[in-house]
Order: sequence, then C-alpha cells, then structure tokens
Amino acid sequence: MKIIILRILFGVIFIASCSDKMSFAPPTAPKHIHQTKIHGQEFIDNYAWLKHTTKNHPSEIIDYLNAENHYTSKMMEKTLSLRERIFSEMKSRLKESDESYPYQYKDYFYYHSILDGEQHRSYYRKDKNNNIELILDYNKLAKGSQGFSVKRREISPSQNLVAYTVDYTGSETYDLYIKNIKTGKTIETKLKNIFGSFVWGNDDQTIYYLKEDHSKRPYQIFKYDLNTGNEKLIYEDKDEKYYVYIEKSIFEDKYFIGSESYLQTEYHIMDLNDNISLINHRRKDHRYFPFESNEQLYILSNKDGENFAIYTCSKKCADEKDWTVLRAHNPDQYIVNISVFKTHLAIIFRENGQQYLSIRNKKTGNEKIVEFPDEIYSISMAENHIFTASKFRFYYESPITPYSVIDIDFETLEKTVLKTKDVPHYDKSLYQVKRLWAPSHDGKLIPITMVALKSLQQNSMNFLSLYGYSSYGANIDPGFRISLFSLVDREVVSATCHARGSSTLGMNWYMQGKLLNKINTFKDFISCAEFLIQEKYSSKKKISIHGGSAGGLLIGAVLNMRPDLFSSAVAQVPFVDSLNTMLDDKLPLTTNEYEEWGNPNDKEYFNYMKSYAPYENIKSQNYPHILAVSGLHDTRVGYWEAAKWVAKLREFNTSPNYILLKTEMEKGHAGAAGRYDYLKELAYIYAFILTYK
Repeated sequence: MKIIILRILFGVIFIASCSDKMSFAPPTAPKHIHQTKIHGQEFIDNYAWLKHTTKNHPSEIIDYLNAENHYTSKMMEKTLSLRERIFSEMKSRLKESDESYPYQYKDYFYYHSILDGEQHRSYYRKDKNNNIELILDYNKLAKGSQGFSVKRREISPSQNLVAYTVDYTGSETYDLYIKNIKTGKTIETKLKNIFGSFVWGNDDQTIYYLKEDHSKRPYQIFKYDLNTGNEKLIYEDKDEKYYVYIEKSIFEDKYFIGSESYLQTEYHIMDLNDNISLINHRRKDHRYFPFESNEQLYILSNKDGENFAIYTCSKKCADEKDWTVLRAHNPDQYIVNISVFKTHLAIIFRENGQQYLSIRNKKTGNEKIVEFPDEIYSISMAENHIFTASKFRFYYESPITPYSVIDIDFETLEKTVLKTKDVPHYDKSLYQVKRLWAPSHDGKLIPITMVALKSLQQNSMNFLSLYGYSSYGANIDPGFRISLFSLVDREVVSATCHARGSSTLGMNWYMQGKLLNKINTFKDFISCAEFLIQEKYSSKKKISIHGGSAGGLLIGAVLNMRPDLFSSAVAQVPFVDSLNTMLDDKLPLTTNEYEEWGNPNDKEYFNYMKSYAPYENIKSQNYPHILAVSGLHDTRVGYWEAAKWVAKLREFNTSPNYILLKTEMEKGHAGAAGRYDYLKELAYIYAFILTYK
C-alpha cells in the first residue's frame, strides 16, 4: 500500500489558472525522521530514506527519481529547440572523421581514429611497412551501453595480445578481457568486478591486477596466471588512507609499486621474480615519485619544500638521506611532472598560475624554458616510450587555440608541430582570453581565466558563466573546449575561478583550501563573482555558476552563503551531502578522503564540516534556479546526495525559482561516454543556463 501511495504522490500534476500554459508541480518527497547523535549533538535528516547503496533499489526510490525526471523533462520542454541548435553548433565544430598522430611503442606505431557518425574511437597500429591492424573497436564494445568505459588497455610482451578492462554500467567496476590482435578472437577471463588498472607480467600468460576493499580502495596486488586461473597475493596495504597501484618501468625489467594517500606516498621496486624492495618508507606529509633512468633513479619529492625538488640516487637507495639534489626547491615554482630521457629531462612546472616547460641537460645541468605564442596556455605530456629519443613530445593548447601535438628538439629547442586539431567553423580571431586577479576576503589574489568575444563590451549587462572545482589540488587548466563557444557566441562571458583547494599557485594554495581551511574555497569563489561584478563584466542576478562532484560541494556551499549573487546554478554529480557521507565509513572513498576533508569522528572536524556542508546549511531564503544532475550507478558520489539536496532545497526555498533534479538512470559519475551523447548533455546544461536566467 505504501508503494502505491508514493507513486500517486510523486506523479501529481496541476494546471495553473494564471496562464494558458501547463504548469507542473514538483514531486514532494515524504519526510521520515532519521536522527543522528554524535559528539553530544542531535540532528535530524528527513530525507535519509533516499539513500540506498546496493544495486537493487527499492521501488519507492525508483518511483521518486522517475517522478523527478518527469517533472524536469516537463520544465525543460521549452528548451528543446535551443538544445537542438546548441548540439548542432557543437557538432558542426567537430571534425567528425579524424585520427590521432601515431606514437611508437616497440615495433609498431599506435593511433586511434573515429568516423562520421561514430560515438567512440577505434584503436589501430601499423608496422614500418604501413600494414594496419585493428586493436579495439570501442563502438562495438559499447553497443547497447550508456555507461561504457575502458579503464586500461595494454599490449602484451609478445605484442600479439591486448588486455583491457571494461565497465558497462558507469559503476567503475571492471571485467578484464584478452584479445588476440592477429586472429581477432577475444576471450573472457575470471577477473570480474575488479579495479580497472593492471599490467602485463614478463610473458603473455601473466597479469598483475588490483583488488578493492569494501570502500572501492585498491589495496591488494595479485599475480594472475591466464592459463591456469591461479593467483597469488604479491602486495597489500592495510592502511585505509592509501591507494595501491603498479606500473612497469620504461625498460620493462621491473615494476614500481606505489601506495599513495593525499598527503603521503611510499614506493617499492619489484623485479621480474617478484622480489620487492623499498625505495623510501612513508612518513607524515612526505610525497615522492620515482622515475627510472639507465643509471639511477630520479625522484620528485617535497622533502625540502612543498613545491617539490628533483633528486637522484642509486637504484637501490632505500633512504632519503642518500638522495642528491639535482634541481633544488624553488618556492615560486611548483614542479608538476618530469619525463626522464637518456640525455635530458623534460620538466613541467607552475609559476604564478601559469604552466611552463623546461628542458634540462642531464650532463651539464643547463636548463632552458620553452617559449610559446599565447600568454595563457596549457601543456601536458604525450606518449614518450623511447628512452634514447632526441625529442620530447607534448600537447599544447589554450582556451582559444586548438590543441597541437608537438615535438621539441632537446638541443636546439626547435618545435615541430606534428598535428593540430582541425576545428571547422571556428575563427580564433573573434575571441579573447584574459587572466584576472580577484582580491579575496583575506587579501589573497585569486586567479580567474576569462574567455569572451573580442567585440563584447565590458559592462554590467553581460551574462556570465562562472565555473569552479578547487579540491584535491586538482586544476582546471586553460585548455580548448569546442562546446564553450556555444555560450560565448551568445555573448556570455565564460570565467573559471581557480580558488584555493586547487594547486594553481602551488601546493600551499592547495593546503589553504582543504581540511580546516576549506571555507577559503567558498569565499574565494564568492570573491571572484563580486570582483567580476565590480569590474563590470556582469552584475548580480546575471551570473550562472557551475561545478561538478567536489565542485558541486562548492556550488552548494556558496548558494547557502550568497544566493543573491546568482541567477542560476548547475551542480553535476554534486558532493552536497558531504557530512553524512564522511560519517559513513562503509561508503566508497570515505576513509581515504579523511586527509582531504577531515575525519568527522573527531569533534573539531565534525563541527567545521557541519559549518559549511551544503545539505546541512540549507535555510529559508531565496535560492536561484538550480539544476542538479546525478547518476544512479555513481559509486563516487551517491545519487541520493543530489536527491536529498533538491528535496530539502524545495522545502526551504522562498523564491519562485525552479529547482530541478535529473537522475541518469543508466550512468555513473562520468556521465555519457559517447562523444555525441556527451555534447547532448552539455547542450542540455547550456540550455538550462540560457533559459532560466
């Protein structure tokens, strides 16, 4: 009887007398009192019943989510033609048939291609005589699945096989398959529902793979025999803060085993006989990363400074006291990554918010910074498998410059552009990029990346889209997104706030926006909005804000703090029920993330998290239009976080603005896998932003 009542309640529709258009009432989520007592405090969660962590969801929850989807669909009907136009624009900027520039690995050159009308890439290789072989066709693999993803694919030592891990639900749980590239035959293995990462052993019969614990933490490495199905435990980390992974060295004569948390790392070397030796023991706040050379190890470490330095040591070094400084710590330069070659190092670092590439001669120590034409740009490492190479390959792009694959000569620094992304119907000269600096509540200057039409006047009438993330030290680098121009061409100013919690200005920038400093992230974001208003890039009620996952926590927090600034908000797979999630150590990721948010079983952290947690701090006030998007199979941020948040927002919202929930019933955290489906999702969000102003 209860289920029948709920179905009727969730499907109520009424006709408004004030208009000839139909108006639909949002679903009303029932309240069921759920009391929690911790640290002497009691608090009530009326919507806790929406949380369900198994795959078989109760019918009343599915009914409610379907009712919310029906309501959202009705409220978004008027955006249908706009969504179709935006999708058509985005699609027109795709080169629908394209292929990547090949990279060499052993005897073959590897690349991927995609054809007009295809959602996914196909992966190929060719030999030196241009004989082409199909490795994997993702379109065939993905057929019938909306949550499809491949975590990893790797060629076997003989180069005859490819192993790959596939998820079809979006839950980020993978099965491992083996395909014979020569015959095209694919076989299943016994490795089901595993973590997606793995490496081949020293032959075509051995795989090293990872097992997860109850919280989806990869914590064990097993050696698996493909012929017999036998397996053997190789390594285990019982500390719940650490993730384990394994990778093969560039010379393929050993393996690196890493245990990594948000604040510490520890590495071991394993030889081909499974003998394991420690590089350096874990200790508080020490993060280090080993890179192999022919004669020694290169180690990126923060032992002498938070922004990292580069050290060398013998391959059997087991204590950091034996490390020799190669590139000393520079407090103004945060070293992001290095790539080691026989004669040179390629080093990517950040300074004052901008990425730089430098090339260092290993013999002389001479280091040169590479110059680029754009003032604001992004660089990242491409495939570099040849240790003896005389050139370094990388990707280069800016918000208005499509990415290029570039080789740079180690000696002359001459750059050779191998391929530039072809973007039809795009004219770079129409657009501008600016780096702005917004003063925050404590005087810190927050970097903003802004993209707009050159012809757009700087005045308060402009509509502005403000994006943010700023957690885990992750950065939103200024890369090229073809989808963005469907907003910018409509005279929308696009801005990204690089608040504390990212590492845009170095590791200290990250530390100032986590744990007991997390509120800085939200105040920085609000300061970015206020600065853009003050400088007349936009005005109050003309700013739409957007964030996903931990960026959804950011959106939820600032909506509680300053809803008056914004016209609308989009929160994708939002981490908005953060306090309750961090109190549940049975959920995936929770214990590992104590180092990011704090452990609420500690009263100090509990009180601090409770002071900003989006769900806990909803109050009676005028909220702007809100769209929350979640995935039913999301194992990172449960679908119930958005559902509970929307239900409570509607209960307390005193404005006439719409609060919408869209749950993707066949997807997970990453959303759509296919390129057209992905663009349709973006078109949906952009149409909401442009319509609900």
